[in-house]
Amino acid sequence: MKTAVFAFCLGVMFAFAAGLPPREAPAADGPSFYYEMGNVHVQFEHEACGFKTLVVTYQIEFGDENQTRTITSYKPRIESTLFYSLTDHLIETQNTSPRSVHRVMLRAVQEALGNDIATDVVITEIQMIDS
Repeated sequence: MKTAVFAFCLGVMFAFAAGLPPREAPAADGPSFYYEMGNVHVQFEHEACGFKTLVVTYQIEFGDENQTRTITSYKPRIESTLFYSLTDHLIETQNTSPRSVHRVMLRAVQEALGNDIATDVVITEIQMIDS
């Protein structure tokens, strides 16, 4: 039974990783910088299997190295906005596709920081865990 659950989780992880959109090269006007944000855990009720937990490890991409202090100071606001947005999205749609999750995360981060600071959200790992 444990082997079957492990195989299922591994299959889900590979399915999510395969569906991630390709990354574009950095803009010609300067380098990109990345701020490691850690994980966000969102638990939601799934219609078929009870509760599920979505775990996303992510980074924020930004263009100006001087914005590191701004992102650090806004980190609690970013995390709370992101948690609320993902929770709302998963309750309404239960869509956990990488494209959908990325779109919601980018919108939430840009809402918290502004479009001029956060240029993208990079999902480094995404997992779905049965609770």
